[in-house]
Amino acid sequence: MWTTLKRYWHDARLTLHIAILLSPFVLAVWVFHAAVSNNLGVPLGVSGAAAVLLFFRRWRGQWAVLIAALWRLRMRLAPDLVAFVKVKLQRAQRQVQGDWRDLQRWARR
Repeated sequence: MWTTLKRYWHDARLTLHIAILLSPFVLAVWVFHAAVSNNLGVPLGVSGAAAVLLFFRRWRGQWAVLIAALWRLRMRLAPDLVAFVKVKLQRAQRQVQGDWRDLQRWARR
């Protein structure tokens, strides 16, 4: 039981740490979206987003570690993800073909 609690605590802390590391990017996207949606212009949105990221520039080293870890994870999960998407697209294609045949049959009646 103790090892399970330790593992869950570790996972919770890691998730919180990743969320905190990604929060400046979310804030930068929000600033960019706010500037563009209020017709203030793309240059102001870009400069606002850059200012947010510049404010958090001390986290650059931690971002590099996180991005490298995500890159390694992507490389490991990419084949499984491609296979998953391929199966889902094939199922959707069969569904659309079946619906199309049903519509053609219904139109002939």
